[in-house]
Amino acid sequence: MDEFDGDNECWKWFTLLRNSMNYKQNKFKEIVHRITIRNSFTIVLLVQLVILMTWGLYPVTKPKERTDALLYLSTDDPRLLLLNSLAERETGYDYINKHYENLRIVFQQMDSIIKEDKKSILSFIAQPIINNHSFSYLHNPDKTCVNAKTEILIVVPSAPGNFENRLNIRYSDYINFTRNAENKARLLFFLGQTKSDEMQSKIDGESAAYEDIVQESFEDVYQNIRYKAVSMLKWANTFCPQAQYVIRSDDDVLVNLSAVTGSLKATHKNFSNFILGRVRFHDAPTRNKKEKYYLSEQEYPERWFPPFALGGLLGYPMLTVKLLYQAALREKPIWLDDVFITGICAPKVGVRLINESSFAFMHKGKWAH
Repeated sequence: MDEFDGDNECWKWFTLLRNSMNYKQNKFKEIVHRITIRNSFTIVLLVQLVILMTWGLYPVTKPKERTDALLYLSTDDPRLLLLNSLAERETGYDYINKHYENLRIVFQQMDSIIKEDKKSILSFIAQPIINNHSFSYLHNPDKTCVNAKTEILIVVPSAPGNFENRLNIRYSDYINFTRNAENKARLLFFLGQTKSDEMQSKIDGESAAYEDIVQESFEDVYQNIRYKAVSMLKWANTFCPQAQYVIRSDDDVLVNLSAVTGSLKATHKNFSNFILGRVRFHDAPTRNKKEKYYLSEQEYPERWFPPFALGGLLGYPMLTVKLLYQAALREKPIWLDDVFITGICAPKVGVRLINESSFAFMHKGKWAH
């Protein structure tokens, strides 16, 4: 095997790691020692990939006792760091093999990101998870993307009691768009759990009739909208990774899906990791406890929000979905989901915010801007 130089891309490293799982440990050590050490960035990238695959990208089974990744980062020898990481995480190997195709897509797509951004992204994702989204599913149509080829996944956050809103969407322009085979589009509604047995019974019937309800076990109250936002990222990442794009739309807005999809595809020709929407700049958090969007200084001490996109209508490629989900598990949260996901998490994983006119939407008779 020839030595590896610093120009090898992320996918080549991943392929090496995956193939090496079929070698005995001593054979793999031989391979690792032959890696060229002169390019320090190459080694750092390889190490970060190992940590990424074994700590955060998918929920692998961990040993009962393990040394934290930060301890390994203190070593001066990158080869020792790599070998130690692999030696203590053999339980993750089978899982990586099992989910090889999903991982392959992520790493191949990341090859389009410039090296410095890639280094920063991998370094952030290597951090430990602090927001483990481990809610159970009450309803989960997990075969939605398996039973038919899916290019566009439309995800709609909805309150449990918004039966009429969901019905209106099912029989609006959405149905023409999703039924057009050329669009390869699927529509799903995302709910939390209600305390009302009567309402839950109606949701159960709705789910059985339409098979388009994803319901998780977190309490569906407005202050938990972050959970719902993360649930949409998680579901797309887990059950529909083959989709090209995800469109998020609230259940009470009007959307021109053809225009939105056209903008996504056009933007994707120039960028690989982005969010399209209506971007807000220089917004300040509301400190009045009586206001709907109240945010305490303890939860968010900054005077201004970072630029963020309004959550009523968003679009992103699947690579961005995967990266945003990983960021949401690792970043200190605030309950305002659009600020948290698009303003706080997005920069951590190199996501570009793009203000797009076709993503203008009406909410309660007024244009959101």
